[in-house]
Amino acid sequence: MKINPKFVFLILTYFIINGINLNAELDSVRQKEINFAVKKFQYMLEIADKFHKDSLRIPEVSSAAFKAFLNSLDNQSIYYNKDEFTKINDANTGNSEGIGIEIVPLADTLTIIKVIQHSPADSAGLQQGDKILFINGQSAIAMAKSSADSMIAGEPGTKVQLIIKRQFGTSLLNEYIVERNEFNLPSLDAAFIIENTKIGYMKLSRFSSKTDEEINENLAKLSKKGMNTLIVDLRGNLGGVLNATLSALSNFFPKDTKLLKINAKYKDFDTVRNSEFEGKYQKLKLAVLVDKNSASASEIFAGVLQDYDRGLIIGENTYQKGTVQRIWNMVDGTGFRITIAEYETPSGRRIQKPEDSLKHYETDPAFEMNASAEEKKRIKEMIKLTGGHTYFPIVTTQNGRYIIVRGGVVPDIQAVNDSINILTKVLTKRGYFLEFVYNFLYSQKDELLKKYKEDFYKFNNEYKIDDNFLNDFKSFSLSKNVWNEEYYTQDKEYFRIYLKALIAYNLWGENGYRCVMMRWDKIVQTALNSLNRYESILQIH
Repeated sequence: MKINPKFVFLILTYFIINGINLNAELDSVRQKEINFAVKKFQYMLEIADKFHKDSLRIPEVSSAAFKAFLNSLDNQSIYYNKDEFTKINDANTGNSEGIGIEIVPLADTLTIIKVIQHSPADSAGLQQGDKILFINGQSAIAMAKSSADSMIAGEPGTKVQLIIKRQFGTSLLNEYIVERNEFNLPSLDAAFIIENTKIGYMKLSRFSSKTDEEINENLAKLSKKGMNTLIVDLRGNLGGVLNATLSALSNFFPKDTKLLKINAKYKDFDTVRNSEFEGKYQKLKLAVLVDKNSASASEIFAGVLQDYDRGLIIGENTYQKGTVQRIWNMVDGTGFRITIAEYETPSGRRIQKPEDSLKHYETDPAFEMNASAEEKKRIKEMIKLTGGHTYFPIVTTQNGRYIIVRGGVVPDIQAVNDSINILTKVLTKRGYFLEFVYNFLYSQKDELLKKYKEDFYKFNNEYKIDDNFLNDFKSFSLSKNVWNEEYYTQDKEYFRIYLKALIAYNLWGENGYRCVMMRWDKIVQTALNSLNRYESILQIH
């Protein structure tokens, strides 16, 4: 039976009331309203269960009610069922349970595309490119990914049996009995020195409770290799744990530097957050890459650095999520989060998207009087990229630079990558690039590793994807009935770089992949070029 969320629009059930005791802080009138709403919801459930024409599934009905209730508050207040809550906890804590693989269906066969380092799967010897034929004795051919994920997942201490066909080096079938366990889920995907420079590069996929540890560890490693500048890539990073974000920022500031003002109704949440220790990397030059999917904690990270002129912000306007949520867990393994506050950066800048996105603002008169002609020109150019708005509030950075307040973080330097066409998108979505690379590595992996060993720099410089290789890929794609010569010609150079990057990914992981893709990545190239003008852009004297 399909449940209409409007049917259950109210609602805190007795699960919430029993799980959290806030009676002492609620006045009697509010408490009576809550108690009445709970009884009202209970009565509606009982009537629906007794008289509705279909059999009622109470947990599903209640879940729909909770989701509708929290969504009516704001779009960032969310109820999580057990599976959703487990994933949220994994992402936030940096820990997970299971065996530690990521799978996708390629040619009707589930294929391992990622083995998390130091996970049970890694310890057992599973590899990227392995094809899963059986799970616990059941055929996995044409099995849905969601079904396979459920079968592979399980409680720590239990085991899963996998029958694997290894793509690389043999056609024999192998049995793996892998014991599920806890393992670390890294938030830092890549960290290396860009070749022939002293510039470090870090790619962060999210901010978990362990992100600051990962950053500190890799800052130390890269510094030993001579790093004097760091690029932090936050593109696609939707945020995460606030405390880890502020701890990571503390590396770049003196102790007790103001990082964030949190404005909340509840006094215990209303606070100012300062840097927690004396940063070891206060002199390190920084550039931060952002895009439209850099949100929340990513916007804090970029916004604070921008306010203090501690780094160049390069890329696209960010997501505009400037609210703070707190998570509560329930006794039945579910949970929910509530928006408790809104934050502002040290300059007083609000990150949250304005409620009236079409509103036209007047600029601060002081800006018109005091800004140089160059500053006015720069601001006008930035305004052109903000959806046609005419005027915006302006704040100043520590060095007196003017920045726009429009929600989110407006980069110091706007940059976007070239778009890929529909042929490339289809080939990517269906996994044909990846499948072709796995087929290629079936016979070539050992030879490539023997030649290049751990040196992905050497591979990037010497290995060529020639036209014969591309023609082989064209034949492969035609066998899948997906091709368009005109679109191929448009994206031919992207094909060349992307196929090479996928080979590097399978040999050296994210570091290899990111190293190769930098040749196509215009945002990275813009950052590298802009770092030559670091002091002048940030007005450092």
